[in-house]
Amino acid sequence: ARKMLEARVEWAQEVALALSEFVDYPALSLPTRQFKEPDEITPDEIEIAASECREFWRLGRMAIQDLALAVEGAGIVLVREETGVAQIEGLSSWSEALERPIILLSSDKDNGYRSRFDLAHEVGHLILHRYIPRSTDSVRYKQMEQQAHRFAGAFLLPAETFANEVKTPVSLEDLLLLKRRWGVSVAAIVMRLHALKILDDDSKQLLFKRRSARWGAKSEPGDNDRSPERPRLLHRTIDLLVQENVMPL
Repeated sequence: ARKMLEARVEWAQEVALALSEFVDYPALSLPTRQFKEPDEITPDEIEIAASECREFWRLGRMAIQDLALAVEGAGIVLVREETGVAQIEGLSSWSEALERPIILLSSDKDNGYRSRFDLAHEVGHLILHRYIPRSTDSVRYKQMEQQAHRFAGAFLLPAETFANEVKTPVSLEDLLLLKRRWGVSVAAIVMRLHALKILDDDSKQLLFKRRSARWGAKSEPGDNDRSPERPRLLHRTIDLLVQENVMPL
């Protein structure tokens, strides 16, 4: 499955490269980290990197309205399409030919909340793990996935502003309100509250048990309220080149 998605990323690179002969993409704007091993990356480093990325992209500290737009504005090539591979939500890599990263998101799960988190997760990989070789070791892989999850939570839910909106004791009803406001699932919010030490281990487990008992393990109320954000950059580039008779559709 991963090989198939990597081939699709190569196709995206070929398309983007062909179009780049006629247009200039936005300049790449992404924080740089030189980590060579996952063990070098501390939770504090992840929080700092997420905060720095928001500053680079001038997103402030409130909820992000359209993350796909921000990602493409930062010079990252974004593709979102059906892949037939439900277990892999996204894939990202650095393209030497384009001198910028490419992110492929799966649209098989049509959930705007999860798609946003998946996108932030891949941005985390691009920043934190750029110089760390990919490994088949399951422990190392899980560690890097958890770090990208931590980045996504820190990026979408900044500690200093998000924490001020959380009422304690935390209830599922309050979390649903935060979900709509910040565009992040209840499950991801619970994990972020745990990372910020607003919830201890027992409180986190209790909320997850209540969530599963009321809504099931995979879906939440309001999942259909938010349409997944759509990439625009390549589509608009093609439209422009066709309209200007630079190339036929």
